[in-house]
Amino acid sequence: MQNSMYLMEMGIKLLIIACNTSSAISLYSIRNSLDIPVLGVIEPGAKAAVAATRNGAIGVIGTEVTIKSGAYRRAIHSHNGGVVVYEQSCPLFVPLVEEGWLNDEITEAVARKYLKGLMR
Repeated sequence: MQNSMYLMEMGIKLLIIACNTSSAISLYSIRNSLDIPVLGVIEPGAKAAVAATRNGAIGVIGTEVTIKSGAYRRAIHSHNGGVVVYEQSCPLFVPLVEEGWLNDEITEAVARKYLKGLMR
């Protein structure tokens, strides 16, 4: 919330919360506290996933907090309650990406481990 208030002092007219975890946890409280439009990334992602699914199943990966919040599941179901949502937290993805290890054998092993259940 402090970051949002600082940005308000800078005179912003719109705030986009471009982090899944922050959108999942604080979007509504920030939106209710500010007098400007506040957008998150979950709703557009959920809408796109519902439009793209061919088999009525959607896999969601994210941080543990994002997955536990159920924000994607709720957003997806608000567009189509019949879609089956499979969720998997992948906490090691963040540090691997931040290290720049995108095409590394360690990253591939971690991805295989996390995504094994979703791939079934």
